[in-house]
Amino acid sequence: MFKIFRLILPFCFMIFLARFCEAQWIEQTISLQQGWNAVFLEVEPYPKDCQILFQDMPVKSVWHYDQRFSSVQFILDPSELTPNDPQWYCYFPTGRPEAIATNLYTLDAGKAYLIEMEQPYTWSVKGRPLYYQQDWNPDSYNLVGFHVDSQNPPSFATWFTTSAAHQPLDIWRLDADDQRWVQMTGDSSIEAGKAYWVMCRGNSHYQGPVEIRLLEGRELRFERDYVERFLEIHTNGAGAKNIVIEKIPSEPVPLPAPTDDPVNLSPIAGDVPMRYYGKQIAGSQEQFSLFELPATVEFQNGEASPQEVRLTVDRSQMTPYSGVGDALYQNLLVIRDGQGYKRIIGINSRSRYIPKISAAAKVRTRQVQPDPFAGLWIGAVSVNQVQEPALSVTTETPAPFRFQIILHVDSMGNVRLLNEVTLLWRDGTYKPDPQPDMPNAKSMDEPGRYILVTPTAPVSLLNELWVGEDVHPVALKDGRPFTRRISTAMFSLLDENKQPETPLMDKSGSFGQDGSQLTIELVLEDSDPLNPFHHRYHPLHAYPEEGEPPTPNNDWTINRLITLEFDSTPPQLTGLAGWGDTLLGGVYTEVLEGLKKESITVVGEFTLQQLADIPELNDGLTQ
Repeated sequence: MFKIFRLILPFCFMIFLARFCEAQWIEQTISLQQGWNAVFLEVEPYPKDCQILFQDMPVKSVWHYDQRFSSVQFILDPSELTPNDPQWYCYFPTGRPEAIATNLYTLDAGKAYLIEMEQPYTWSVKGRPLYYQQDWNPDSYNLVGFHVDSQNPPSFATWFTTSAAHQPLDIWRLDADDQRWVQMTGDSSIEAGKAYWVMCRGNSHYQGPVEIRLLEGRELRFERDYVERFLEIHTNGAGAKNIVIEKIPSEPVPLPAPTDDPVNLSPIAGDVPMRYYGKQIAGSQEQFSLFELPATVEFQNGEASPQEVRLTVDRSQMTPYSGVGDALYQNLLVIRDGQGYKRIIGINSRSRYIPKISAAAKVRTRQVQPDPFAGLWIGAVSVNQVQEPALSVTTETPAPFRFQIILHVDSMGNVRLLNEVTLLWRDGTYKPDPQPDMPNAKSMDEPGRYILVTPTAPVSLLNELWVGEDVHPVALKDGRPFTRRISTAMFSLLDENKQPETPLMDKSGSFGQDGSQLTIELVLEDSDPLNPFHHRYHPLHAYPEEGEPPTPNNDWTINRLITLEFDSTPPQLTGLAGWGDTLLGGVYTEVLEGLKKESITVVGEFTLQQLADIPELNDGLTQ
């Protein structure tokens, strides 16, 4: 069943990439002196446009070195820079005579700039701490800055202690007084927000005494279908370290810039409730569980192997957002080593209670599902207690009896019990969209999508499956189309006419809510092939041959009253990411009548995992 989940993830990942720019916020304060300043931006400014960003600042010019050049011997006097130098991009404010030479239009996070000011100015730039790595130009000076703790700055010698490509140290700082570059010593402190010329000898990927790697994207973004993200931490063997990871609030969202689409400024719905996987000692045993941040990652002296930090979002703890707009829960993750390294990474998450607006949903005319739990749920039931007739208590079974259960929640929160479902793909449709130079051009009318097909599918959909032009299997196996099908043998789901059905379950409370219940009464007809009383090993229980009347005076109908009661507490001693969100569970109870003279009650546990957020069965078709 987990194969279907992996099929849906790539589509969700494409949505993630398309919207990665929606991040959380922090303000970087930079003191600019009159004359030249070498600055390092740790955030991606909002807005990025230089024309808007510098419109109220006494800026004379801004310069950025193009690191694609093979080498550079930096200019000792910044005033010698000229707009026609191909190694530099430059910006001049509108109204200055040099403005015609402007070819620097936006600023980016993780980049160094030379800024020439007409007078001193304190620049408070709000932006997104997007994750970038330092690229080193080999055998050249590089204009770079560093992610350091301003309250505990490291020395250059400490920072580059394990990097052979930067030995011996050759580092230059722009002097604020004489406006020239001066060489630094190894015991000089690195200043946050400052840029330096640093010589790199040969190829290097050095990121500092601590290196953080994200497996994807430029932030820790928990899209609707994700409950876990991973950080990889390297120390390059730079001595014993305790890396501390903590969460801090995001700054308020800035006001929209005049030229920007405000949809990119997602409102802050609240904090992101996060935990991490850690180890605890219980007696003589080590157990893994989920813990609240902050987290401490320990590295021994000389330990060079990376460590992976597994972070989870707990959407069950999110307060529903009551505002307007496509809001995100937003925070900042701060990573320190206590020796001068400091890196800030953005965190944001979608809530189950905020409808997901995907690229497909913007085109389709169908409504985005209002029920937060809409979709396909696959579960496992483990029955481990039974109440025998004439007994008032349940007794433990020698071994648990396990079976699979399949539920579907539609857009209105209605829950149906299934015994078989198939995941397929429906191609998108296009409509004529002629252009002046392309009279036959078409545009998307409705995008392709996954669909869930059950045995109760209408004839129109079955005909489409037979033709196979618009509806296809979702995978290939040995080069051949392969359909993903999930089924369970525990529920016959045939009506009195032996036709398949997907019965509606009764609800007490909302699906997934603590204490709410789902109930259903199933009738296993005497004529049902799955009726356990009918088999060939006893003449009274055997099915009659075709044309023969049924055995008189024997009615083997069985009634099954099933109750699923949800519990917000996960199973003990298990750190389950996504509990209360994409994972649900609780107590399973079933009362069976017809097996014996008295009813039999069995009790156990159930867990459910959401495998697809498709709110419709059979693509919404009824005939």
